[in-house]
Amino acid sequence: MGGDEFAVLLERMPEPQVAAGIAHALIESLKDVFVLAGGQDVYIGTSIGICIFPDDSLSVDQIIRNADAALYQAKGDGRGGFRFYTEALTAAANARVEMESALRRGLKRGEFVVHYQPLVAMADCRIAGVEALVRWRPPEAN
Repeated sequence: MGGDEFAVLLERMPEPQVAAGIAHALIESLKDVFVLAGGQDVYIGTSIGICIFPDDSLSVDQIIRNADAALYQAKGDGRGGFRFYTEALTAAANARVEMESALRRGLKRGEFVVHYQPLVAMADCRIAGVEALVRWRPPEAN
């Protein structure tokens, strides 16, 4: 799949919990130290995304995308775990992509305004610094 990613296809699983058990076993087996030829110890953090056919998709490409979404959710939860794909993961990923696009458009259109707020030292009432606050003012909010 990538430099540090690979896919495992399990056929004829009687229930999704079998996939969970195999994912757990893979994670546990990869926790052991690997010793390279030069004697250097290497530890691997493992995260797994699981997508079930045909429940989650009928297309091979979509199954891989769904498993990838679950993988990144597992990575986000911290290494050494697994996640099953859910529609909520796709919705959350789509929302992040939409927000990123809107932020990029806002930057290009100059929709961000910076406000400076003084930080006052209460002991002698002098300005000790400033805090910068960025506000997004998209046209649809006005």
